Amino acid sequence: MKLGVPSSKVSIRTFKRGHDLWAFDEDSRILALYDRSVCSIHLFRFDEKYIDIVRIGEIELSKYADIKNVIWIGLVPGKRDILLVDDENRLCVYEFSPHRMMMRHGYTILPAQLIKAFITPDALCFVVICALTDIGNEGEDVRKTGDLSSKEMFAIVYLLEDSFIELKRLPLGLLSGRNVQDLHLACKLIGPQLHLVFLSSVMHSHVLTSYLIEVYSPQQKYHLHAINPNAETCAAGDDGDKTHEVPCNGSLAALNHIFHGFDKYAVSPLLCQERKTISLTFVLCSPCHGWEDGIAKRNCENHVNSYIQRLKGKGKVFQELDLKLIFKTLMNDQAFEEIFSGRKQNIGEWIQKLLCLVPVQVARAENNMLRLMIDGFEIASNVQFSDVVSLANILRFGTYDLLLESWKGKMKVISSMGKQSSGKSYLLNHLAGSLFDVAGGRCTDGVWMTVRWDSEYMYVLLDFEGLGSFERSDQEDMLLSILSAAISNMTIFNKKDSHMDKETEAIFQRFQHGVNLVKADDKLFKGLFCIAVKDVDCADVEDLKREFFQKLTIICSRTSENFLMRMYDGQICILAFPPFQQQEYHLNIEMLASEVREVESQYANSRRFLQDFKLVLSQISIQDWSSMNSRRIMMRIFVLRSHLESAITLGQCKGGEVLVVLDNDESIADDPIHLESEICSSFQLKDSGLQLAISSTEEGMTSMDDIIESLRAKFQAAVQREDGSKGTSHASFQCFLNSLMERRQKRVIEWLTVNMEEFKEDDDVRQLIIDTTTRLVELKDKVLLCKCQCSKCFLTCVYVKGHHSDHSCLGTHLCLQECTFCREEQAIQCSKVMKCREVAGHSGSHDCTKRMHSCQHTCKVYEQASNCYKKCSLRVNHEGEHICKSLQHMCREKCSLPGCENTCNTPFEAEHTQHVCSEQFCPVQCIMPYCTRQCATEDHFHKLKYHAQHFCSSEHPCTAKCEAPGVCNVVTELVKQTKVFHGKRGDFEYDFVSEQSEFRKGCCIMIPPFTYKHSGPHVHSLKTNVIHYCDVRCPNCEYYCQLPFGHVGLHNTAHGNMRKTQFVADTKNIDFQGRKYVRGESGVAEMCLMYCRARGRGHTHLIPCPKTKGSNVCCTEKLYDGARHVTKKMQLNLGVKEPLDQMTHAAYWEYVGFKDPCDKYERESFALCDHYCPSEEHNGRTEEKSYCTKKLWHDPVPKDTCMRSTGGYVSEDGHHFSCIHTTIAPHNVIFVVDRSSSMENYDIKPNLKMFPQNRLGCVYESLLGFITLRLQDLSCGSLGEIDTISVVLFASNAHIQVELKPISVSVIDDLPRQGAGNTTYSSGLEKAESILNRSSRKPEIHSKTPVIIFLSDGENNGGIDPVSKVREMKRKNPRLILHTIMYGNESSGGILKDMASAGSGEYQLTLNAVELSKSFEYLAKSLKPNFFSLCNLE
Repeated sequence: MKLGVPSSKVSIRTFKRGHDLWAFDEDSRILALYDRSVCSIHLFRFDEKYIDIVRIGEIELSKYADIKNVIWIGLVPGKRDILLVDDENRLCVYEFSPHRMMMRHGYTILPAQLIKAFITPDALCFVVICALTDIGNEGEDVRKTGDLSSKEMFAIVYLLEDSFIELKRLPLGLLSGRNVQDLHLACKLIGPQLHLVFLSSVMHSHVLTSYLIEVYSPQQKYHLHAINPNAETCAAGDDGDKTHEVPCNGSLAALNHIFHGFDKYAVSPLLCQERKTISLTFVLCSPCHGWEDGIAKRNCENHVNSYIQRLKGKGKVFQELDLKLIFKTLMNDQAFEEIFSGRKQNIGEWIQKLLCLVPVQVARAENNMLRLMIDGFEIASNVQFSDVVSLANILRFGTYDLLLESWKGKMKVISSMGKQSSGKSYLLNHLAGSLFDVAGGRCTDGVWMTVRWDSEYMYVLLDFEGLGSFERSDQEDMLLSILSAAISNMTIFNKKDSHMDKETEAIFQRFQHGVNLVKADDKLFKGLFCIAVKDVDCADVEDLKREFFQKLTIICSRTSENFLMRMYDGQICILAFPPFQQQEYHLNIEMLASEVREVESQYANSRRFLQDFKLVLSQISIQDWSSMNSRRIMMRIFVLRSHLESAITLGQCKGGEVLVVLDNDESIADDPIHLESEICSSFQLKDSGLQLAISSTEEGMTSMDDIIESLRAKFQAAVQREDGSKGTSHASFQCFLNSLMERRQKRVIEWLTVNMEEFKEDDDVRQLIIDTTTRLVELKDKVLLCKCQCSKCFLTCVYVKGHHSDHSCLGTHLCLQECTFCREEQAIQCSKVMKCREVAGHSGSHDCTKRMHSCQHTCKVYEQASNCYKKCSLRVNHEGEHICKSLQHMCREKCSLPGCENTCNTPFEAEHTQHVCSEQFCPVQCIMPYCTRQCATEDHFHKLKYHAQHFCSSEHPCTAKCEAPGVCNVVTELVKQTKVFHGKRGDFEYDFVSEQSEFRKGCCIMIPPFTYKHSGPHVHSLKTNVIHYCDVRCPNCEYYCQLPFGHVGLHNTAHGNMRKTQFVADTKNIDFQGRKYVRGESGVAEMCLMYCRARGRGHTHLIPCPKTKGSNVCCTEKLYDGARHVTKKMQLNLGVKEPLDQMTHAAYWEYVGFKDPCDKYERESFALCDHYCPSEEHNGRTEEKSYCTKKLWHDPVPKDTCMRSTGGYVSEDGHHFSCIHTTIAPHNVIFVVDRSSSMENYDIKPNLKMFPQNRLGCVYESLLGFITLRLQDLSCGSLGEIDTISVVLFASNAHIQVELKPISVSVIDDLPRQGAGNTTYSSGLEKAESILNRSSRKPEIHSKTPVIIFLSDGENNGGIDPVSKVREMKRKNPRLILHTIMYGNESSGGILKDMASAGSGEYQLTLNAVELSKSFEYLAKSLKPNFFSLCNLE
């Protein structure tokens, strides 16, 4: 059952109305219910988990006059369409999209009575089964008569469009003339083929009949070809000839699937070889009267043998396969099961093979993380886990858990990886006989597992999805590679062609990214990396190996820690395979099988593998990159602790299983107890299942009194009680209880010790054993019996020590011995000996009290002593005072200790001022935390002393935390795997991997007896080489440094989500790897490592400027190369108030003190300039951009620098590009300039006197500078064709000052010198649009890139929405780019920012004439990406 999905017994929803017809589409999870009483169809939709259903609409059929009573409904798969057939055989279709529910125009009338109908799974055709009275009259209907046995049956296929074109009528000869009341039929896709499948009792019992339908479309004309596998084939001749032909190859559709199975999967796997016997029984159903079995069987056998020969021609090996072909005929009245004979086989082996028949999905890569599966399904949202161990503990692999846990032999793990469609699954199937899905395209999603075995090894086979595909990110490929390398004994990397191309190199580079995350482990990352190169000519094998080794050497030489050494221990082999259709391909698989047999396995047993596999999956999923061995210890402790309560309480594991060694299921010995007693020397009572303590789950007995009583009953059932024997029974029972507790302690400690033997030196393991031993010792104290005298006799109380009820021996309180006097008199008088009538445990002689053997007067101290027998024990007529048989009369007063109910134990005659009972120890509980034992001071009145300190005699664990500097342990806690980022531009899911917190372990030093604390500091380990980790955290993700405390050099960590950062950018909207952000939003969805890698060339970081006290001098700019202060202009563009510093990638990680998480190749890319050539010849595609060849933040390259040696050209702003262009693409530039009255403001003035000395003059001066730069490009030859320029001046209204003129300095002369009016943006945009419309009719201008540069110094006043206008212009001309420049206060630039965003351009803030000029110059020079960064502003 899928986790989180209700079973069939769970009610999801109860409908108020009933329904007459229903339809369900699995693809869209939509349910349609037709209610005839209201003539409506109600539509509902299930959620993805099928735990809720919501109503999505209703189709009211009563609104349509043509629709009568509906007799059939069906949903079109994957679409929002529903088909209806009414009782007048009208077929029509309704659309129920979210915005409308209406009937479409097209419909058709079915030619006859509808019997069955369905829609093909591909939603291409509508198939209806009809009964016609006359084959020649296709339009005649047949009404319901209840008897269709005399009618001709047809399958009519319609094209599923509004026209409902009838494609074909298929005569169903097998069904004609038969009763079809119990006819069952369906339309199914079997592989790539579409079949009509029939089942009816009037035909052959238990036989499915199918029609193969082929639909094709030559010249847009639909045809349909039906193949009837049971069609009669008549031989030439008269009517007496027999029919015995077997249909042609195309008609035996079922054999195609058998052939496909033998072709795509292993006939005889070479790794797990075994002698197999497969019997294929072909049952021939005679279609007519004349049928000769012998000829038909022979023809069928020849046909099947032709399939086998084709398989052998493909190189299939049948040497280990005993294939038996059996051909039988099924007669008309013969039961299907009668033709088969049963075959005996081992039920255990059969079940094992059945359990591993279907692979199970264990994980899938998604959202830059590894999503794990439970029994092949996604983990339900209600399944709780918080860390690696708890997640690993809930992982299940379906029936494979049972197979792996029960396997007692050795085992190996083989995984198959590679690019998509490289034959990964195919090779694994033919190597080991697995049944992974194979196809020409993408057939594997995530990671799938199955197992196979031979006499010595069990092989775990893992099939990985294709790497390097567009469905997967670099990080997802990296995580999959780490998983394969960690647990596999051999990783087969499939390479389809014989060259080390860039895609394969990129995949290996992603493997390299995982190196920094891999921790040294003596059991993981020990496998062989085997490259299986496909489609290699035999003559090229050695050259291929040499080439691959050279390329791998180059890749690995880029870093000191390459993935082959860290992830595969330097083990590599290369195997070449010819094309898989050749016989040599299957022979080379034997070479691969030999490599698998020779590779060593690091797994002691299958349970160790299962544990490590689940832990590795969990660590990668949570991205907890801590030591694997520490997680093994945590896992083992977790498992033991989960059973520890039951082990202490009941002597068995949770669930009633016996205590065993977890790795091999060997039971912990459960020996009988031995008592040092004359009453019983041994006791056959099993420890397993015997409750000796109170369970915290409140199961079983809930008090120690009940437990003691239960044990007493078991003891007395085996040992006869002797009430007359003072102390003997009490001592025996106490010995019995002590033996039980000692045996329990021995078994539990042994169970812990053997299961933690491998980790016995670990401090947490030691602490677990110490804590458990303490609990068991305390448990032994809880079964100590009371030693006081019974309140009704002189025997010892058998209640638990410290009880609050009256003391009792729980016996008859009577002495069972013979009377001493009767026995003496028997020798003289031969009289009968009577039983003693005294209370049990009395002292002195036994007296029956019936024959007056003794004086019966009252003792002289009766009612003054606690142990007086009342009656005088002397002979009758004795002399002197009456004395009872008590040897010493004791004081009868209660003990002077408050709360003590015992009587004084001081002799009655002795003078005493304090009454002291027989209890010697202080009754107060030990004051140490969590200790339940009694004070060990031998002074019953100890608590009455001033400043008395109550301690038991045992050591106590220290409850303080470790005080050593650093972090004892870093806890990586999974908060929630999937979260939703709610941004201003939309919501998206992302994976919040985990949070790290510091965990201080408890002090491991035991406190000596009778003291409060131990000497020395609190430490969690006494080992001298114990490691405490560094307590420094990454400022962005807050992951702890993984190095020891006090280490030298940079910190190092694995990094997580950047939850301490926010986006800072020079544009409002930020698009990053498919996610849409707005400036100022949190960067929690991004991860440190992957963020840097995704930024690429010229990547920099921002930090708050750490200014020195009392100074405005920036610290980082002086202390670090690669750091510079952000200018005020850039700061304002970034929308940040605080001063910032910009740092190169290398300088940033040096500044924060952490090791750079990126590799050498990436760091070299970050250090390069990110300016790129503006030529349209690069088509704007990232992989074809031509970047500046210089370092990041280089000094401008002089324009006249000779580039003969390097080639290329130098841009106007000083960037060198290696590309050479005959021309830089010309532009059709339209300046839209604000000339409102505010532009006459004299607050700033141009440098040239030729222009008006106001704001408008500054604009004209900048226009001149822009034109001059473009003309320089023309003069140096970099601009092959001249730009076209237009100028629109606007205020309240706009007019075109210059239109579509070649760029020239003279353009400036035509511009007016004065401004007037208000500012209306839309007036200027409308004029610019009119220019674009006219230029589109001129081919020589239309070919140039249209660019609008829009400038204003004021807010918009009236007119239509300028942003909407820009969007409209952009839709009409997608090539259009619109830049905006704000000349004035930034608070007025909101609309201009939105206009630039809508026009795919840039917004620039201009505060003075100089910056305005620079802004125009920028637009004439090189291009660079919009700047954004994730910054920790706290």
